[in-house]
Amino acid sequence: MSARDLVSASKWIALARVEKKNGESDGDVTVEFEFRTIEILYGRAASTFKLHGYSKGENPFPVGDFDGHTDPAFWAESSSNTGTTTLCSIFGVFEVGETYLLIATEEPDFRAFENIQSNDDLWLKVIRLLVERTVPTADGV
Repeated sequence: MSARDLVSASKWIALARVEKKNGESDGDVTVEFEFRTIEILYGRAASTFKLHGYSKGENPFPVGDFDGHTDPAFWAESSSNTGTTTLCSIFGVFEVGETYLLIATEEPDFRAFENIQSNDDLWLKVIRLLVERTVPTADGV
């Protein structure tokens, strides 16, 4: 899904920080992470919420912030901050204390769980711009 389509399909978009991890992931098993919302970019995200995902240190996939999302591999390939189960379900890869741009859609997208380490992050800037230009306002304009 393109970034524009991802924003258009979103229920909410938020920057959130991982506060706690409940358990350890083991291969195909995800664990529960507790988040605290820092900023809502679109929609209505709860101030605290839980998501299942993989622990950054236990994940075999290369993850991170892709050099502030300026790494061409993020844009040209299917690189993202996700892992998949053997059933092809998509989950974010998280670490306690880190901040993520979370985009809630009906079906999880491989770019919906990106690690954000600064306000200058290119993915964050792109999503902010698309929210401004793509998501309809309350009056439908």
